[in-house]
Amino acid sequence: MRSPPTVTEPRLRQLLHEAGFVLLYGPVTLAPVLLMILLLGLDGADPRERQAMLVGGLSSLITAFLVYRLFQRGRLESRLREALAAQATTDVLTGLGNRRRLYEEIDRELARAARGAQPVSVLLVDLDGFKQVNDRYGHARGDEVIVAFARAARRATRSGQDTTYRMGGDEFTLVLSGAAAEHAALVARRLRTAYREEAAGLGLDAPVACSIGIACQWPGRSPEPVDDWLRRADAAMYVAKRSRSGVELAPAPPDGDDRRPGEATGPADALP
Repeated sequence: MRSPPTVTEPRLRQLLHEAGFVLLYGPVTLAPVLLMILLLGLDGADPRERQAMLVGGLSSLITAFLVYRLFQRGRLESRLREALAAQATTDVLTGLGNRRRLYEEIDRELARAARGAQPVSVLLVDLDGFKQVNDRYGHARGDEVIVAFARAARRATRSGQDTTYRMGGDEFTLVLSGAAAEHAALVARRLRTAYREEAAGLGLDAPVACSIGIACQWPGRSPEPVDDWLRRADAAMYVAKRSRSGVELAPAPPDGDDRRPGEATGPADALP
């Protein structure tokens, strides 16, 4: 999964910035100084000319220092802006992207899938019994459950291809790049297993599980609005919760078929 940028910049990158500044402004600074030294070494030079060159050289050094300070300030402000932007789109508890980041990135994901003629699937996840955990053990233990699910999502998904977002409370969305319904159902089952394993060490009496709804989009078909796509997955998730099936595939949208020939819809267990 993608990691948000941090305020601390790697030392190597900082050194490269410093070297770039020296290469850019070094000649501008050194030229007047070298000329000043040259004139000071000439016999018979007018003292007033020497004084003027000395003042000019010092002025160049002061100007270079001020430019350097502005350069440093600009870099600091740029890093702060990046950090603030990351904080605005990152869930503090888990480090996952939040709802805002999902809507910022999902259009790009759909465009990338269309360019590569690849499907893209979305998983809507709700943690079963989470309210009871909060009521019985307190919100601190509830936070541990949320963090356990984030770890499970990292285990169950492909790094660099799949992205997990926390939508708020105990609701999560996973976007699986290049994944058809069969692969999405496999990821969903793997996620449920990983979540049970991660939560096993929390010492909760009640069993821990999650309900997952899946919806798939294929490129080359009538584009489905993002909100409609998410609503299909959300409706499938509620079917999975009511039926206790755990994982449910959303039916195709009314205006077209969301599947390739031979691809199933309905309970995920119907898939090979």
